[in-house]
Amino acid sequence: MSRKIGTSVDLDDSTAAVIVTLKNKDGDDDETLGSGTFPLAEVHSDLQTRVALYGLSKILQDRTSDSSMKDSRLDEMKEVFARLVEGQWAKAREAGGPTISAEVEALAALQGVSVADVQKSLRRYDDASKQKILNNPTVKAKAAEILASRNAEGDVDLSAFAA
Repeated sequence: MSRKIGTSVDLDDSTAAVIVTLKNKDGDDDETLGSGTFPLAEVHSDLQTRVALYGLSKILQDRTSDSSMKDSRLDEMKEVFARLVEGQWAKAREAGGPTISAEVEALAALQGVSVADVQKSLRRYDDASKQKILNNPTVKAKAAEILASRNAEGDVDLSAFAA
């Protein structure tokens, strides 16, 4: 019988190192099986830029991997990169709610139905048909309006609800 092994990967900014820990996940206590520290400074100097670029490419891919609209993935990657340029590691997320693509929100607005209804309906289509729907010029135009309004939205004072 094989045991379940968990892997945790931590990025230590203070030492510029990746720390990997393997743990036995079979029992109630997470027994550490081993760990390793991988300092970036120890990577050969000829490869450090390549390693950093590879890391950037993984960030761009990972943070857009759940995009159901593959053609909008490049725009999403540009948004991720812009946040990194601004010094923002993670996108601010609304607590408790999933992120809805602008195209799905556009379809809901155009059809006068809920986002949930659009999501449910899209599941009935094959990938090619789904992409045609999501790439429809009317849908894309409405999605662009939605993205523009999302980017223009400001902070709202919610302190009254915190009391």
